[in-house]
Amino acid sequence: MLPKFIVINPGSCGLPLDCIRDGLPYTILDLPEGGGAAVEERRMDFRKEEYISFLLQSEQFVQANVWSQIIIEELRTGREHMFYFLEFVEKYAMEIGDARRPFSVPTWEKAFALWKNQGVISDSEDKALGYGKESD
Repeated sequence: MLPKFIVINPGSCGLPLDCIRDGLPYTILDLPEGGGAAVEERRMDFRKEEYISFLLQSEQFVQANVWSQIIIEELRTGREHMFYFLEFVEKYAMEIGDARRPFSVPTWEKAFALWKNQGVISDSEDKALGYGKESD
């Protein structure tokens, strides 16, 4: 027997198309016993800047710095970045002959530095958020 309702994440891997502008989205799928279905979209409050501040101080930011920086950029801009970075790092790894998957940390970090130098994440945003060190 199915439950009376099911909660569904309507976002695309946690980054909905509207980039959580009006709160975190979720969907309720109501399946009454008599049949049929009803779908209700809801939002709950999400303080994006507070979350970003928390993330910047977290162990995740230290341990998964590149990943965290891209997530923050996606939150701030409302644009997809991870997919494009993953395409970029794959191409870069192939160019340098690094067949290791997951990517080695040096490959991951060097690819990110090169990607940033293309202007995807601006230096002013980078410095304002306190990301890492100055460019080499």
